[in-house]
Formats: sequence, structure tokens, C-alpha cells
Amino acid sequence: MIGVLEAWKENLLMEQRVELIREWKEGENITALAEAYGVSRKTVYKWIARQSEEGRAGLEAHSCAPHNSPQQWGQEMIQRVRLAAVKFARHQAIRSVP
Repeated sequence: MIGVLEAWKENLLMEQRVELIREWKEGENITALAEAYGVSRKTVYKWIARQSEEGRAGLEAHSCAPHNSPQQWGQEMIQRVRLAAVKFARHQAIRSVP
């Protein structure tokens, strides 16, 4: 049921963005549109740019996740941390036995 609800919300957001673009093309002021739709002017400009570059598909939600993560650990480091955690847990268990 949640998947249906999320899809419905995304559809509603898409229709609002399409409507915002339509109103902008009809000459509506950016500031007025931002206020009416509850978003910043920067967001309105972003949607206008995406729509002109990608068409309707540009108005779909985009991921905010970074394209890369230089701070992300490699698999080797993750394994080393897991191993250390297991060793520590064993050590703590042995110490707690009376």
C-alpha cells in the first residue's frame, strides 16, 4: 500500500510542477509562483532549467545522493572493522564471566 501512496504523491508533485511551468510560460512572475507553490525561487529556476533541458522527465524527482563519496570505506576496511567488533565482543564476554 505504501508503494501506491508514494507513487500517488509523486504523480501529484509532477502535476504541480507541470502546472507551475505552464503558468510561468504564460508570463507569471517567478516570485509569485514560488510563493504560490511553497518553494524557493531557486527551486522554480531549477525546475524551469530541467524542463527546458529534459522536457517533462526533467521535472521528476532527482536523487540528492552524491555521485561519489570519497569518504566511503572500501570492502576491506569494512571487513576489518567487523572483525575487530567481533573480537571486542568476545573479549567483553570473557571479562564479564565471574
